[in-house]
Amino acid sequence: DARNGWALGDGSPLYPSGIFRTDDGARTWIPVPKGESTGWVTGDFRDAKTGVAAGLGGTLGLVTQMEIRPTRTENLGARYLRRMLLAGELGGWLVGDGGLALTTKDGGFTWTAPPGRLPEIAAAELDFRALAVHGSHVWMAGAPGTCVLHSADQGQTWQVQRTEQTAPLRGLCFLDESRGWAVGAFGTILHTRDGGQSWRVQRSGGKRVALLGIFSEPERVPLAVVAQQAGSDAYLTAVEILGRRDLEPAAPPNQRTLPRRTHGAVIAAGGSAADTAWRFPLRDEGLVLSADAVLARWNTANDGRATDRMEEHLVRRIRQWRPEVIVTEDVSPRGDDPQGHLTNQITLAAVAKAADPTAYSDQISQVGLTAWKVKKVFALARGDRGGVVTITPAQWAPRLGRSLAETAESGSRLISADLQPVPKLLGLSLLVDHLPQQAGRRDVMSGIVLSAGSDARRALSSPPGGNLDLLSRMAQRRHNVEQLLNRIHSGDPSTGTWIGQIDNLTSELPSRQSSEILWQLGQRYMQVGKGQAAAESMHALIHRYPQEPLAEAAAVWLIQYHASGELAWRNRKATHYSVQLASATSQREDARGRAVATTDKAGAPLEVVDRSQQTALVGQAHVQTAAPDLSPDERASQAIAVADWIKKTRPTLHAAPQLQFPLSIALRQAGQSRSAEQYLQRLGSGEASNPWAACVSAESWLLAKRGVAPKTVMSVAAALERPKLDGLLDEPLWRIARPIPLASASADSQPLATHAVLAYDEEFLYFAASCQKAPGGAYAPVDATAPRPHDSDLAAVDHLSLLLDIDRDYSTYWQLSVDPQGRPAASCFGDATWNPQWFIATAGDAQWWTVEAAIPLAELGGRRPQSQDAWAAQVQRVVPDRGVAAASQPAAAKIRPEGFGLLLFD
Repeated sequence: DARNGWALGDGSPLYPSGIFRTDDGARTWIPVPKGESTGWVTGDFRDAKTGVAAGLGGTLGLVTQMEIRPTRTENLGARYLRRMLLAGELGGWLVGDGGLALTTKDGGFTWTAPPGRLPEIAAAELDFRALAVHGSHVWMAGAPGTCVLHSADQGQTWQVQRTEQTAPLRGLCFLDESRGWAVGAFGTILHTRDGGQSWRVQRSGGKRVALLGIFSEPERVPLAVVAQQAGSDAYLTAVEILGRRDLEPAAPPNQRTLPRRTHGAVIAAGGSAADTAWRFPLRDEGLVLSADAVLARWNTANDGRATDRMEEHLVRRIRQWRPEVIVTEDVSPRGDDPQGHLTNQITLAAVAKAADPTAYSDQISQVGLTAWKVKKVFALARGDRGGVVTITPAQWAPRLGRSLAETAESGSRLISADLQPVPKLLGLSLLVDHLPQQAGRRDVMSGIVLSAGSDARRALSSPPGGNLDLLSRMAQRRHNVEQLLNRIHSGDPSTGTWIGQIDNLTSELPSRQSSEILWQLGQRYMQVGKGQAAAESMHALIHRYPQEPLAEAAAVWLIQYHASGELAWRNRKATHYSVQLASATSQREDARGRAVATTDKAGAPLEVVDRSQQTALVGQAHVQTAAPDLSPDERASQAIAVADWIKKTRPTLHAAPQLQFPLSIALRQAGQSRSAEQYLQRLGSGEASNPWAACVSAESWLLAKRGVAPKTVMSVAAALERPKLDGLLDEPLWRIARPIPLASASADSQPLATHAVLAYDEEFLYFAASCQKAPGGAYAPVDATAPRPHDSDLAAVDHLSLLLDIDRDYSTYWQLSVDPQGRPAASCFGDATWNPQWFIATAGDAQWWTVEAAIPLAELGGRRPQSQDAWAAQVQRVVPDRGVAAASQPAAAKIRPEGFGLLLFD
């Protein structure tokens, strides 16, 4: 009513429920204090005290003024929920994708199928997005927008009403049993005066798209192409995303909102819509899967019929959108991009079937779609490769008043927290061309006549007003910045002085662009080991452009950077860093016939190797001298000052655990232990399933170590003598140390056995593991003579990682990884130039591979751990075709530091 209302959406650390109420006409809003959001997308409220909410992940919640309680229908599965309405005293309706329609008779406590069965086309052909209820009448509509389902008797019987148009419908509203409206894509507005028996178009900004993009996931969408074709040239454009990652157990919460953010990104670039299919789950982000593994996951979710269902889905979308041109992923016959290759092949099959009226004929006869022939299909080339059509994202777009790359970046921020540089070139290869005389090869829309203001094209906009000379200079400055960023990434030493000329770099540029430049500068500097320059860039960003969105990310980064014990030690060390691989130039076999690599030619126990002995070891030495850094007190003061600024300007962000944990470390460093405890106590009220709440509980548990630990506890045994690093794991130490089992963190139903052990002495942290090989996996024999450089790319091979967070800030950590060949990779907070001196030996047989490693404690911190010291840590194995196994959960190939367990030194 005029005073009471509700609002719902995504939760935040300060307001985790994501639901608010007002009793003063929206002057103030009061959060529901108990409960956590799963990304609420729809809900309805019966009065000022109670309601029901639904999330994209299929979650339902009963809402009161004080809490969100679970319903009896706890989870509705994989289908996206879209719209909910309560009606009558205790009734209500809920609709979603895949023809989902449910009703309640007890106020939302339980949800069941309607009393009358829906037409068969509902589950097979319709994704419901819109819902209206008036008395006993119910209407449902969605994609495609050709049909509205209507029941006049509370769902006892149903009839299909035709709209004679295909644009997806997003909303329905009825004033009474007869008068109603439907709204949808392209600004379409339909009106009925007979309860939906007939519909009349009142307004429409188009009827179909000129361009349809089909991609496996949002990060692959070429937003610069959308910016050119839709934003600049006004061709109506839609995007279809096939895969989703939010169904993985370890998927971060923001994966649930990715479909909505993808839609927003395409809109920001000038497009009309983006939809995400619900049937085709993808595995954990960061896994490099084969085509068979991708298909296996899809088949598991689709009764073994994934290819057929995906093809049918795409045929329906092509007939719904009726595009002239399709852009999809590149063909990859060599298997280096199996996910893209599958998308490409299924898209081409769907294009052929969409033009065939006998293929999927129910879409035509029952749903009201028509066969549609696409004129051209382009594949987006991977990398900076040209094609039949080549688009330069840096090119100036007069109607947009900026470059295509800048327009694309406005959308990419919604999809990814990390600003990725736009490629120099976007090449499009022509796979299908039904136009005569190669007319379609000049550009994306060449040979296709679509006048401005037609069914598939908006009216062309006028160039923005302003000084054209100034706009040209801005474009040149942006180009210069791109060149600088590329030089930093390549390690050009001359780029270290550019931070002092930031005014020259960003003058005359809008604040949004300038903030993006500073953010990218900081990220690039960190990647090449220039932490101080990175921090200066981030400080400049928050001081010069405090109102820009990236100022928040920069502020959190600065707190994590300045509070980090790992980075403090990394930057403070004045010694040289090098890698020494404890592998000999010859091999021997053990009694079981397994090939092993010995520590040195004599097979002696590990000893500290001095400079004169380096030539006896296989490997290359990389040398770098760290730059001077701030003192510990100065670093803590910097972190606290940035946190104070956030608290004053962005209190919601200040409550984020990613900020609170490193801030507590800085406060302790500054002698403010009580304030540090108070900050963490505020985080401890979350749900038990919240990994950050477990991090807070772990801090309390460590004080007394009583009861069951809230996190996985891994023990580090005290080593009485040094092990011989030969990969055999036959020393008494490994039998005494407590094994650390790794459990599957993904949807893998057949995890591979993996156990790790840790030990330490005065100088080294020792790490050993035994890993069951994946059946059919490619495991070459250990070759001690093969070169093993620093920072090997291990993403596509079975590998094991040890992650060490010495100050338990759950933000920054040492990462040391190794594969069965003993190839190493190491990094810290995005800095891959950290190359510690550590020693590795691997061995293996037909069924197992093993590793032994020794990491000097001097590389990890300023002092030797004492008995009962505690670090946060993770031991994690990634098998690209199988998934992730880890000692503590949640875990994913893309590291989840809040899921780290506790490492206790015996």
